[in-house]
Amino acid sequence: MVICAVAIVLLICFTVASCKDPGYLKPAHSFLDLLKDVHPCEMCPDCKVLRSSRSRHCAICRRCVERFDHHCPWVNNCVGVGNHNAFLGFIFSLILELALMIASSVISLKAKAFKHSDEWPMQALCMFKVCEKTWVRDPIIIANIVFCGMIILPAGTLCLVQTKNYLHNKTTSERLSR
Repeated sequence: MVICAVAIVLLICFTVASCKDPGYLKPAHSFLDLLKDVHPCEMCPDCKVLRSSRSRHCAICRRCVERFDHHCPWVNNCVGVGNHNAFLGFIFSLILELALMIASSVISLKAKAFKHSDEWPMQALCMFKVCEKTWVRDPIIIANIVFCGMIILPAGTLCLVQTKNYLHNKTTSERLSR
């Protein structure tokens, strides 16, 4: 039940982080009017907008983003002022979901190994009769542990970096530019 609740939070945070406007800068005046009043270094030549000190131009989206952190391929969107909190929620819920999946898989393996019975704690989730066969079920559980373990390492690193940036009120692009 907890795994399902975390999965719902994960999907909501993913949807918000990938669909919400990250804070794209919009032109307030015409480009020629801005050139008269503003130094050209303060403008983006591609987007033709006035940039703030924390905004950056995303080479993938080809737009300027306010408080640009990075372009995330996981959500296929820039992470900026508009969706940064949803992105952090996505990362935290992803780590929690992966940890719960690993724990439930380990519990399923141990329960089967120590009880020596045909009852399997995750039997309710199994839709096929083939799951009752140990020679099918156990490699699937082990593959799940390995796959989730491989994903949790880069996701955990990203989570640590993003949390550190968030606590220091910095973006990834600001941290890397120094």
